[in-house]
Amino acid sequence: HLGTDRAVALAGGDTGGAKTHIHYLLSGISKNIDAVLVCFMRGEFSDEAQELGIRTVILDGNVLNTLRKLKTMIRQGGFEIIHSHGARGNFMACMLKHVCKIPVVTTVHSDPKLDYLGRPAAALVYGTLNSFAMQRADYLIGVSDSMKNLLIERGYRPNNIFSIYNGVDFSVEPKNADKLAYLRNLGLDLQEDSVVVGIAARLDPVK
Repeated sequence: HLGTDRAVALAGGDTGGAKTHIHYLLSGISKNIDAVLVCFMRGEFSDEAQELGIRTVILDGNVLNTLRKLKTMIRQGGFEIIHSHGARGNFMACMLKHVCKIPVVTTVHSDPKLDYLGRPAAALVYGTLNSFAMQRADYLIGVSDSMKNLLIERGYRPNNIFSIYNGVDFSVEPKNADKLAYLRNLGLDLQEDSVVVGIAARLDPVK
């Protein structure tokens, strides 16, 4: 966390791996620094963050009011770094960077060019704003080496890009069921010596 004691994280209503990544990240770093999560809507993302004990603020007004409230919160709270996630969070962080004069770190969870697949209008507006914001972030974090390499190929500064893998909370006791019975219940015709290979991902065209 660049030696800071106070950080603010900006995120929308992310789901899937991005949500898990942000929750694990904040649950961990909140033990050592004063960190607050700012969400731009109330929902599953913010509710689960609060259940995990993450200090969470909901700012679901218009852009100008949200920026004003964030600027006041950052200055009064003495926050030293902004960590943004998602197009809206990245754009807000970009605007705040010039006003609050603090560094911005942006985590890239997916290929920005595919985030609005099948929605050309959203890609034109939000995709362009996101690209503008990412180019002005002080540091970019890819959630894998392939994401880091993708960002470098897209022309982002290599020395300012890092890979940080999604964390796994091993303190949670796994609920282990009988593997063969579970897989057969899903409709798979398996034997004791069958080798099963798979990947967990959202059922979404981007994936």
